[in-house]
Amino acid sequence: MLDIDRKGKITITKGDNAAVDIRIYNKDGVEVEILPSDILILTVIKPAYGEVITKYNYINSFIFEPEDTKDLEVGLYTYQVEFQRDNEIQTVVPTRFFEIVREYNE
Repeated sequence: MLDIDRKGKITITKGDNAAVDIRIYNKDGVEVEILPSDILILTVIKPAYGEVITKYNYINSFIFEPEDTKDLEVGLYTYQVEFQRDNEIQTVVPTRFFEIVREYNE
């Protein structure tokens, strides 16, 4: 299961596959085309522990595999997304919540 609420909180079931799509808009509200040479980085952080997941884009998506979350504790984390084009890096999704929830049959 994957859910992204209106505030950008991502909820994912521990050990599931999921894809998170990203769209970037400029200050005029026009979508920025993500080029194959661009890099998007999604970093999930557990407070007091540091980075626990770092995902790189597949054009407009981040793909989560079961191995990404299966060994992590159920609970609340944070994440952010950075966009890199050439030598410029911008945070395009500021810190938001990322929650790993228990599989129903666990």
